[in-house]
Amino acid sequence: MPRGMPFSMPTTSLPLDAYYPVVYKGKHGLIAHECILDLRPLKKSAGIEVGDVARRLMDYGIHAPTVSFPVAGTMMVEPTESESKEEVGPVL
Repeated sequence: MPRGMPFSMPTTSLPLDAYYPVVYKGKHGLIAHECILDLRPLKKSAGIEVGDVARRLMDYGIHAPTVSFPVAGTMMVEPTESESKEEVGPVL
């Protein structure tokens, strides 16, 4: 792959687990080309819905990831499809 991150990577390669629980990791903590961020705790703690996060991303010109599929209240992020780690970092 000329751009982006390796196909499988530890979730610690990106600062995901520090901010949002990742749903569906492999037994060694690996994710594939996509991961599902669990935003349900954000709703409980601050009343912020997954749709609110998606709309805010669009406010910044970032196409919103898939929301509430396959798990309600989550956001599916697929950073390896087109973005380098440097480009993804500020978003996360």
